[in-house]
Amino acid sequence: MKKKILVSLGVVLGVVVIAVVVLVANLGRIVNSKKDVLLAQAEKQIGRDVSVGDVGVALWPEIGVRVRDVTVSEDPDYGTEPFVRVADLRVNVALMPLLKKRVDIKRFVLNDPVINVIKGEGNRFNFTSMVEAAGGGAAGAGGTGASGSSAAAVPFVLAVADIENGVVRYVDPAQAMDRTIRDIDFSAQNVSLDSKITATLAAAVFGETQDVRIEAVIGPLGAGANPADLADKPLGATVSMGPVKLSTLAAQKPGAKPLDPAQDGTLTVDATLSGTFGAAVFDEVSLEMMVLGATEPNVEITSTAGPFNLLAESTLVFSGARVKGDLKTAPISLASLPMKPTAPGKPAPKLGGEITATAAFEGEATALAFTSRVDATQATYEVEGAFAKPAGIPAVFEAQGTFHPEGTPNEGVEFTSIDATVHALKARGSGTLVPFKGREAMRFSFDATTAIAPWKDLMPSLAPFAPSGDATVKLVVSGAPKPGVEPGITGTATFANVSATLPNVPNPLKDGKGSASFTAKSARVEDATFTIGKSAFRAKADIPSFEPMAATYSVVSKEVWRADVQAAAPNAPQLPRPEVFRDVTVTGKSTEIPGAAKPAPGAPKPLQNDLEIASKSGIASNIDYTDATASVRATTEKVIIDRFSAKAMAGTISGSGTMEPLTATFDVTSKVENVNLAEYFRFKSPALADAVAGRISADFNISGSGRTWEDIQKTLAGSGGAVVIEGALLNVNVVKQLFASIQGMPMVPADLTAKMAARNPKLFASNTTVFKNLAGKVTIADGKLQVPDLKIASADFALNGTGWFGLNKDMNMSGTFTLSDALTRDLLAQVPMARYLLTPGGKLDVPLTFSGAVMKPNVAVDMTALTARAQQSLVDEGKQNLNSEVKGLLDKLKKKD
Repeated sequence: MKKKILVSLGVVLGVVVIAVVVLVANLGRIVNSKKDVLLAQAEKQIGRDVSVGDVGVALWPEIGVRVRDVTVSEDPDYGTEPFVRVADLRVNVALMPLLKKRVDIKRFVLNDPVINVIKGEGNRFNFTSMVEAAGGGAAGAGGTGASGSSAAAVPFVLAVADIENGVVRYVDPAQAMDRTIRDIDFSAQNVSLDSKITATLAAAVFGETQDVRIEAVIGPLGAGANPADLADKPLGATVSMGPVKLSTLAAQKPGAKPLDPAQDGTLTVDATLSGTFGAAVFDEVSLEMMVLGATEPNVEITSTAGPFNLLAESTLVFSGARVKGDLKTAPISLASLPMKPTAPGKPAPKLGGEITATAAFEGEATALAFTSRVDATQATYEVEGAFAKPAGIPAVFEAQGTFHPEGTPNEGVEFTSIDATVHALKARGSGTLVPFKGREAMRFSFDATTAIAPWKDLMPSLAPFAPSGDATVKLVVSGAPKPGVEPGITGTATFANVSATLPNVPNPLKDGKGSASFTAKSARVEDATFTIGKSAFRAKADIPSFEPMAATYSVVSKEVWRADVQAAAPNAPQLPRPEVFRDVTVTGKSTEIPGAAKPAPGAPKPLQNDLEIASKSGIASNIDYTDATASVRATTEKVIIDRFSAKAMAGTISGSGTMEPLTATFDVTSKVENVNLAEYFRFKSPALADAVAGRISADFNISGSGRTWEDIQKTLAGSGGAVVIEGALLNVNVVKQLFASIQGMPMVPADLTAKMAARNPKLFASNTTVFKNLAGKVTIADGKLQVPDLKIASADFALNGTGWFGLNKDMNMSGTFTLSDALTRDLLAQVPMARYLLTPGGKLDVPLTFSGAVMKPNVAVDMTALTARAQQSLVDEGKQNLNSEVKGLLDKLKKKD
């Protein structure tokens, strides 16, 4: 029995083998007999040249035909490279139809295919003409016509061909895109228009290994020839992507810069699709990201979307769809996010800490409404020396709006509301943003309010000023949001109740208020007012450029009390009257110094201020003045006074000079014209008001350094000259003291002074020395005013002297006092022996010394010099008399002879 069974099985097996051999032979014969006809039919069907290499029969894994080196030519409008190249094409056929000499194709298998897809103008591709040709009908084998239904079935069958290790290259010249998708594996089961088709697709879309996988169930599709017939056909799929590195995704964009490794992360997407071709729905989309170097997912998006009409034109696919979803993040570290310098030569800002974000979106795909919130309270941000936000300072941004995809009406993002809180600032705004290439545009407007005082916590440069007050800002930002294009910024700001402490100013600034308009590059202060002490100011400014800085400004005040704006020097004596400058006008221009060394972070820019200063009247250093003006150029290192002038003390004072505040050095040239000395001393030094009178004209150059008078005295140096006309030494009568000194000499009457006073009552009547003019040159050094050639002239005498005046108000002078001819005659009448004091020119010169306090000097006659002169005169007279007597005696002797 067993033997019969084995024999029967052997017979059956043999029959099967023979049948297979016959079928394969028939398949090979059928294919080879139809090869040329099939190629011609295919070429006609798709409108392209088709070529094949070797054709053979395959027995494994299924019976079929193997065709090597298949190529489909390119549309000549797109190039010369083949549209499709297939290294090995297998056509698997059904076994039983072969018994009837009929070929039923079960499956196409493409091994190592390379497909080039090129996008042209509009929505045309390099395969568009082939699809159009296939849809227009073709002649079948033996010349019979194919119906539209069978013609449409050809590209469908090709579309579900199995692919192993395929490559698709996609080129879009308009977008400068050239992408290649590799390692494509595609398989489909139950490929029939009358059954459910299951398909699996895997490909290396972004990286070197497969990172996208799709599993789909389609149909039954039915035999409908038109796309509309597929609208209600079932469709289901699951899609997964990743994990894909963000750096790999970023590299897909043409011209994109490589992503910093510290910012890299991954993206993973999972989605489920259901519905029909005309109404497909994403039941669930889940996206997880690891961003900015995170090791765990820190961004999650979940959503649903649909329905999508997959059969519609590309612009209409999403027209009826709605999307709903949420975004949330774990705390995202910002430490790895690099920042660029805001300007050349400046340090880059530092970003740290972490942020969180949430968002919800819902609506049609063409008009997606959203709400979002970004909380950067725990973030840190620092601009060295200028700004430092620590973690914990509030920084929250909320927005609501609608997103319109590219190409749809109102494309871009419409922000219906934007709310921001940063420290003490609260802002509300709205705007639009269009980020799409070639049409980039944005416009935002904001209204913001803030208290000023809290900002000193974030801006170190404000801390010394302790500012306070309130500010309101209106801001508009517009332009094209793309690299290399600066946004346009315009706005206005108003401020009120402003107060601040100013360096080296004894009283704080208070009651500040005003308004300003500004752009990203310029600003204008229309009208600002403030007070310092009891001095009130009004200011305007125009800043046409921040980089480089350039500005013009003006400040006016009815009265500026010096004690309000400048503290007195240490140990300075209190002035009899406070200093005040009335009707003050300051106009200035600030410019950034070209070529100056860049300041340290947070330090002010190196600026030069050119100032014109005017004051109609006032009191300076206890001196009344009018019509004061000055032209000044000032930097932080040096102040140059090109010109100053004022009317004071019935004369004028003018000059120029330089001062270096950092080193407290100065060099001043001054000119005094016709100034009343009595007024000067009355205002400046009342103790000297009774010492000198007259009208002085002088010019001096003085230099030195020091912050106190004690220090200045040690370094004071200079030179100059002065002329005093119609003057008087008020505390001394030099002539009276002279005669009093002579009165003590031998052979001088004891009442000489009285007799001289009787003959010259005006000259001796008062304790003053009146003179027509006083002139002299002065040098200043070692705490003294050296006077090498002091000259005093009057109707009654002349005085030539030399010596010094100490800055501590002492003096030491010596000189020659020469009497007028009238006084000399009066003296000789009273003291005939005084002739021995006369000079060869007949003048009476008396050597004098002045010493002691400048206010009341001691005047003394140099008796030694006078005695020597008298002795010399007597000797000379004796010689002359002896010579005369000898000559007379000789003359007599000659006569006797």
